Amino acid sequence: MPMGSGFLDRLPFVGSWRKRRREKDLPREEQWILYKARQSQGQVNLLTDGEHRDGWVRAGGVDFDSDPQSIALYRKALENLVTLGHLQSESEGLFTMTDSGWARSKEL
Repeated sequence: MPMGSGFLDRLPFVGSWRKRRREKDLPREEQWILYKARQSQGQVNLLTDGEHRDGWVRAGGVDFDSDPQSIALYRKALENLVTLGHLQSESEGLFTMTDSGWARSKEL
């Protein structure tokens, strides 16, 4: 039987270790969003216009839209922060920090 990464994730201790590691070691883009959101009362926006069809992230007055790669990285970071429970969607395009988001931002 082949043992790929899916096999390892089914082992309770490996799957939980990977989850804890993901939550502990946030990528630089996720850290930066939380850090800047803390400066804007915990708010993060996903903004759109005619040029950027899928939108870009704004936190703490900083637009993360310098180039297409940056836009994609920060959109993915926003999605990950929601998945981890550090941000929650309030309305279309508006996200706010949760208790865990505030706690993580203070560690940065």
